[in-house]
Amino acid sequence: MESEIEQQRAKGISLKATGIILGVLAFLVSVFLVVSLFIVSDKYNAMHDAMHSYMDWKEDAMTVQLASDSLTEEIHSYVATGDSRHLDDYFAEIKSGRRQKAIEDIEKRLPESEFLVQLKEAVSSSVSLENEEYAAMRAVYDTDPSQDTSADYWQSIINFDMSKSVYLPTYLEQECGGATYDALTNDQKIDLAYALVFGPYYERQKDIISSNVMNSLQELDDMMKDSVHVSAVEMKTILIAQQILVGLNVVFLITIILITSFYIVRPIRRAIVHLANDESVIVTRGAKEYRYLADAYNQVREQNIQNQERLAYEAEHDKLTSLYNRTGYDTIFRKVKLDKAVYILLDIDKFKNINDEHGHAIGDNVLVRVAQVIAKTFDSEKATVFRLGGDEFSVIIEDIKEENKEALRDKCRQINEELVKDMKKCPGVSLSAGIAFGDINDTTDTLFKKADIALYYTKRNGRADACIYEFGTRIVKS
Repeated sequence: MESEIEQQRAKGISLKATGIILGVLAFLVSVFLVVSLFIVSDKYNAMHDAMHSYMDWKEDAMTVQLASDSLTEEIHSYVATGDSRHLDDYFAEIKSGRRQKAIEDIEKRLPESEFLVQLKEAVSSSVSLENEEYAAMRAVYDTDPSQDTSADYWQSIINFDMSKSVYLPTYLEQECGGATYDALTNDQKIDLAYALVFGPYYERQKDIISSNVMNSLQELDDMMKDSVHVSAVEMKTILIAQQILVGLNVVFLITIILITSFYIVRPIRRAIVHLANDESVIVTRGAKEYRYLADAYNQVREQNIQNQERLAYEAEHDKLTSLYNRTGYDTIFRKVKLDKAVYILLDIDKFKNINDEHGHAIGDNVLVRVAQVIAKTFDSEKATVFRLGGDEFSVIIEDIKEENKEALRDKCRQINEELVKDMKKCPGVSLSAGIAFGDINDTTDTLFKKADIALYYTKRNGRADACIYEFGTRIVKS
């Protein structure tokens, strides 16, 4: 097949060679047109990237403002209400680092811009206000030290050095007659907390932050206007050149269309018949490029067939244990003649303890080992083993009679005996099982329920055993 494809490729003409034959002039015109298209594309991409960058930078600037406002809102609410939930939100904002991340993002792309300078000043002012906010938190805390301070941020509040506050000395001098902070009463400390975050100094700093953010946005707008103007002039020049090149290229396009029709369109129409019938495309005419394309399709088609087979297998098999999964269970169970089958439902005893004590990795090892032992024990063409999910497994055995009860019980015992051997890789476990023989009136649901009842009986009576459902609701224990 491969040699035939190579022969077909060798017979086809090259569209590239045909294009050269059209003439040096046509070639040069096409090259210039393609180059101009690339230039236009680059210019468009540059404008597109610039616009996206503009939006990103603008969003970064607004993030600084929003983060600062968020901190202000939470500290205001805390001082006003004393509700520590506002501190949770305050420190969550601090921990998110939105302001610093915004600055780092801009530094990567605009490291020496006035826009960045203004925004850094806004962040610096916002960070400096944290001392006033911490001082306010400390003042509120000192009025009631018995409150719940289990949150991890409380230690930084309790240990905060009040001398770091810029406004505190002024307030103590003007409002408290020069008294020290420690000499203040609880009411005075509350008043101090209000003054620190609602007072004139705090508001001036907030105005500075807002002013810096607005200045940075203005700088960003000016940069964007200049960039757009230059790009627009360049784009206009290139578009005029393209119009001239397109006019010259019309004649050559007509010739290319005729060649394309004969060497590409007609072969494709013939190939459609094969595609409609989901067959490999056999090429006898057409350009070399088309022949390569047909060959690629054939390879992809073959790979797709293999992938579908693989996906069909994976859809019906459990990834961890390689047993049939719930999808495979539903497919196979519907085809079983239930009146001649036995259904066994198995469950790992106290599997949750395995995960809790040893971790989920060991739990997975246990599941794999259990699956291997069950599959080995019920290794028969008439038996199908499933992992229904979690630690639940099941076995369907077709063409089996009730005289085989003892054999089924023995197999369940064998499984439990095997699972306690060689416990170096994973801890030993046991299985509880419920066994139900199908009859003419059973459906998949009723047979499952019978086995489930028997399994429940097993677990209620000591686990690590197997019970058989018989005669309505009577349970026979092994």
